[in-house]
Amino acid sequence: MNSRTSWAPSLACAVACLALAAFAGCAEPESGVVDAVSDAADVGADTSLGYDVVQIEIPELDPTRTAYFFKVTAEDGEVFAIDRDVTADGPLVFLFSNPGTETDLSLSFGDAIVTVRLLLVELDFGVVLNADGPVDIPGPANYDFGPVVPTLLLGVDDSDYSSGGPGADGTIYITDWSDDRGGRIAGRIKGRLTDDDGRWIDVDGRFNLILPRAFRQSSNRPCDLLLQDCADWEACYWVDDPPAPSCRLPGTKRAGAACEVPEACAPGFICRLGFCRRLCLLSAPECNIDYTCEPWYGAAGYCAPPR
Repeated sequence: MNSRTSWAPSLACAVACLALAAFAGCAEPESGVVDAVSDAADVGADTSLGYDVVQIEIPELDPTRTAYFFKVTAEDGEVFAIDRDVTADGPLVFLFSNPGTETDLSLSFGDAIVTVRLLLVELDFGVVLNADGPVDIPGPANYDFGPVVPTLLLGVDDSDYSSGGPGADGTIYITDWSDDRGGRIAGRIKGRLTDDDGRWIDVDGRFNLILPRAFRQSSNRPCDLLLQDCADWEACYWVDDPPAPSCRLPGTKRAGAACEVPEACAPGFICRLGFCRRLCLLSAPECNIDYTCEPWYGAAGYCAPPR
């Protein structure tokens, strides 16, 4: 397989797919999951090639659902559709992992189906968050098939076909991209996938993924309260365990707002005695009138209200 994160080593047997159930929606046979050539067509067929070539239209997908639809054409002319809505599986079909360091995060989507055949679908987006370097997918764009992400792997029975396989040709069109919880990643895939033995299948379809969590996560790296030298999606806060400044995802509360955790406050504020207080430089404080810059950590203080 030509992907970074494998949801299963192969689809050589049903056991592999059943073992996958801990990570992806591994469904038993159900109506409408896979439409075989005999019953998938509702818009006509072409018999000029000596067999029925089913004309399957690619539908629009509900933008609020985690779903995908792929029309698959095999070398022998068989045509079938994979029509899946896995919204109910929630986070089970998403895999977030740290492939290299604690400061980077990768994302894959995987779904396994047990029907009249064994199917595995995996979309690998590679590194989507990296505090120390570039990411693989910066946003919406057209990504040609190749060995680098994004990649599509489609396992059909005992063969794994990939957009990163030898001679694969096509494009993954990412039209919507978000790194927020509940955000949407959507697009279209069209082209020829290949396996290691040179066999191929053609795929045409759409995907719509609703993220169960944000890409972004706190790195908990040491930082300087005054310099605020964290990654651009974080802020530097004083935390009690261990007692030191640490990079956290920022909140929005400002001076005087109640807080229970440090990162509830906006960047430039700390949580002190249950309230957000503005940070200040002890040697040159810039606090509101009647407020004093109370010592806190090194050269940093906080603007304390009148007593």
